[in-house]
Amino acid sequence: MGDRNRQRSAEEIHVLNHLRKVCSALPGVTETVDGHGHATFRVGTKTLAMLGESEGSPSLGLKTDLPTQAELVKRKDFYPTPYVGQHGWVSTEGSEKDIDWNIVQMILAATYRRVAPKRLVAQLQDQS
Repeated sequence: MGDRNRQRSAEEIHVLNHLRKVCSALPGVTETVDGHGHATFRVGTKTLAMLGESEGSPSLGLKTDLPTQAELVKRKDFYPTPYVGQHGWVSTEGSEKDIDWNIVQMILAATYRRVAPKRLVAQLQDQS
């Protein structure tokens, strides 16, 4: 098992701060750290995103559905997430500047609408 208290690189911290900003717009989303030291963002028991490092570079995993995953991997900056890709997860790597935050925001919002409790989804729609 990884190190729950591992040191984050400066690049990972920048990505994490940006991800926090995106997730803060989604009612009821919480941040935790898993047993491997990955920052995870959840709504209820459903994980929306996980952030760690892969070979020294920030690696962001996002839950989506299989049709969306198939479209995203055509872009070349996304790939099926190891171990959970068969469930629709995609990952992207790089610095805060390398990540397409518009796409990340769209993925998170779509997944949120699909898995969040209806009362929270209603709050999101009220914010629009």
